[in-house]
Amino acid sequence: MNHLTLYHDAAYAAKYKQLVETVRNVEREKCKSETLTMAVAKYYSKLLAVKDEYEVARLYSDGRFKKIVETAFEGNYTLHFNLAPEHFSRRNPITGRLQKRQFGPYMMHAFKWLAKMKFLRFTALDIFNMTAHRKMERQLAADYAVRMGEILEHLDANNQAIAVQIANIPEEIRGYDLIKDNHLAKANPKLKDLMNQFRNPDVAKLAQGDRKIAVG
Repeated sequence: MNHLTLYHDAAYAAKYKQLVETVRNVEREKCKSETLTMAVAKYYSKLLAVKDEYEVARLYSDGRFKKIVETAFEGNYTLHFNLAPEHFSRRNPITGRLQKRQFGPYMMHAFKWLAKMKFLRFTALDIFNMTAHRKMERQLAADYAVRMGEILEHLDANNQAIAVQIANIPEEIRGYDLIKDNHLAKANPKLKDLMNQFRNPDVAKLAQGDRKIAVG
């Protein structure tokens, strides 16, 4: 809650809390457990708090980074930042990845300014939110909440383990830009398969049988 409040605001954190508490109440009633709740608490937060431009700026300018640098170095030093802002960076013609550029110490002032502008996040004035990757990241969080709603409706002790695997899927969606795209492409078929097992108990039994045969 504290992290998401700092990330955006209290209302944003409240949205997170509402889903986690709903999952906890339903899971306690139906399964006498909090295993799914813990997974949702971890990974819904991850999806809501992606490291966008405002968050990177906040992390650099909230004082913690400065303390780390001052602890690690003595004397005079100059900070330079290697960044690849999607709006202003070219892509490597071979790999397709954004190419990082070096920015000087003036970026600390820019970070402080940008961090204060986080209220623009999710609004029509947020130029960073217009990129395909930002839209994809927001959609992942929205889809996760909808998916949990479906799971809670049909949750029971027999499908709880599959539900937890579904809730853990964001663990496999890591990185930035094309790296995240590649991880998402690998995670989507697994998610589709797990949702199919959750919706169709007979499919889940067959999958479990296949795994037993493979192990045996």
